[in-house]
Parts: sequence; structure tokens; C-alpha cells
Amino acid sequence: MAPNFYLFMVLFFCFVGNFSFSQNLIPNAGFEFYSECPDSPNMKKQIHKAFGWNAANRATPDFFHDCDGTVPKNYMGHQKSYDGNGYAGILVDGFWKEYLIAMLKEPLVKDTEYDVSMYVSLSKTSELAISELGFCFTVESKYYEDEKTITEVVPQVVSDPAIFLDKKDWTLVKGRFKATGGERFVIIGNFQSLQNTKKIPIKPSLFGNTPTPYYYIDNVSTIPVPIKPAKPKPVIDTIKLNNICFEFDKANLLPASNKELDKLIKLLKGNNKIKIEVVGHTDGDGTYDYNMSLSGKRAKAVTEYIVKSGIKPERVSYKGYGDTRPLMNNETAEDKKLNRRVEVRIMR
Repeated sequence: MAPNFYLFMVLFFCFVGNFSFSQNLIPNAGFEFYSECPDSPNMKKQIHKAFGWNAANRATPDFFHDCDGTVPKNYMGHQKSYDGNGYAGILVDGFWKEYLIAMLKEPLVKDTEYDVSMYVSLSKTSELAISELGFCFTVESKYYEDEKTITEVVPQVVSDPAIFLDKKDWTLVKGRFKATGGERFVIIGNFQSLQNTKKIPIKPSLFGNTPTPYYYIDNVSTIPVPIKPAKPKPVIDTIKLNNICFEFDKANLLPASNKELDKLIKLLKGNNKIKIEVVGHTDGDGTYDYNMSLSGKRAKAVTEYIVKSGIKPERVSYKGYGDTRPLMNNETAEDKKLNRRVEVRIMR
């Protein structure tokens, strides 16, 4: 890895941080920003000039940009960028294989799913097309000392079997995977061996001949999949349990509660598909925090009684609301007695 790679990353994040409008973790995803414009007469081997990007092995990916006229026309053919002003280019088969590497804006989170994508276009000089393009996410960065296939790592995302033949337009390559956690780098390229790479010969273009397939790369993306909030369980009915008694100012059930709770347990044993939520309430005496704690502990005590009677734990949950949902206004002793209650929500 080039020694200035991490310095470039720091500078890049400082420079373009305000240009990020999504959760994309790929820096300089469209190869727009650069330390210096690629040199037109010697446009090869210049991917390190694109902020955030470098070569992962001794082979030399290319960087093209309209600042020097290599977009849209360059030594590999003619192609407009998918979006913006720049793109990269890599050889993906043969004895000389090129790989792109970038450090993510932040490490991946364990067990989080990520949508990964990029746009590719086969260069007009290519005689071959392939399908095996992939993304490999790694915890550590490593520079591979030869120009051959990187076999020490396994890509988490590999393109579908379709061969990427399009030289005129851009083709979307995408996939989804679950992170193991801590991955900080992404490597892009063909991770299949020369023998296992599926390829198809195509008619050489008028631009010349290239013995191995060469692809332009643009708009690379790695975005965490939003976690859908769990849908609240629909409540069929709410039942107030009568004669549920506790020790004063405590969550210890008194024996007088058993008769009412045993009725509930009989109902649950006769209806195996029913799930319930035990809900505790207090009167208005005491502080908010104290009442929330006491109501939760009392609801938990009822839940534990039910579970000890043979009801599966996954069928019973509990919650305390303190004095936030009173039935009466808490002005009299009778009002407070009605507000101190335990309810059961019957769930689907």
C-alpha cells in the first residue's frame, strides 16, 4: 500500500465531507475528486491520484477524468462517466489482474446488512467479457506483492452469472451481505482463478485489441440496509385483573391474588395461540421514576407467576406505565385505588 494512502483518506474526508448526502460508506464513490489531474500522455497507473483509492496489488488500475480529457476518450476506448466527471479502469482476467482498494468512511457493524453496488462498462478495445466481478470487505489493509489473482480473501458479494457485454452503456452490479463486524476496507475486482473465470469472446472493436477484458468502474456504493421497526402486536382486548394484591409499596404478590391469576392461566392453557402483555399501573403518589419502576416490577411479578404455572415465557411479556395512564384523577383515596391496577392485553 502506498504510504500516502491514509494521508489522502484523511484529507479526502476533511475536504468532501460536506458533499456526502447519503449513507454511502465509499469515499469518492464516483472518482470525482483527485490530488492532481491524471496525466494524459501517461494516463496509466494513476489510480492513486483519485482521493481515497489505490491499487491492492502490484498491478496498476487506471484513473480517468475529464480534467485532462481522458473522459470520455482514453486509450481503452470511449465512454462517458456514469455520473459526474471521472471513473476507474481495471483489467480483470489473465496473468495481470488489477484490483481497486478503498478505506471505508467507518467500519462495518456486526450483523448489519449492507447493499453493495457499482456500475461497470466493458471497454471498446476488449476482446473478452466476464461475469465474476466482486467486492471483498476486510478488517485490515494488505498490499499484495504480485499482479496475479488475489486468492487469500473471499469476496462477500459476487456478481450474478450474467456476462457483462455492454460497451455502450453502464451495467449495475449489486448484492447484499451481512457484516461480521469491523471491516474497514473494500477490494474490487475478479477473485476467480484464470481457469474458473467464465468468459465469452466478443468481436474486436475498431479501436484495437486487448487480450484481456477491461472494465470501467463508476459510482461504487456500500449502504447499510435500514432496519424496519417491528410492527406493534395488535391488541385484541384489554382485561383488568381484579383482586391482584401486593405488599404495600412493594412488588411481592399476596396469596389473595392467586384465584384471579389461576383463572387467567386456565384461559391461556386452553388457548395456545394467545399471547398476553401484563401491564402495571400506580396511583399518582410518588415520583415519576419510582412509579415507573414499581409498576414494572409488579407486572414482572405477575408474569413470573404465570410462567411458573407452565405457560411458555415467549407467550407472556410485561410493561410498567407508572401513573401515566390513570383511570381517575387521583384526588381521592377511591380514585387512587382504581388507578392502582394490573391489566392484561390479549395479543394476536
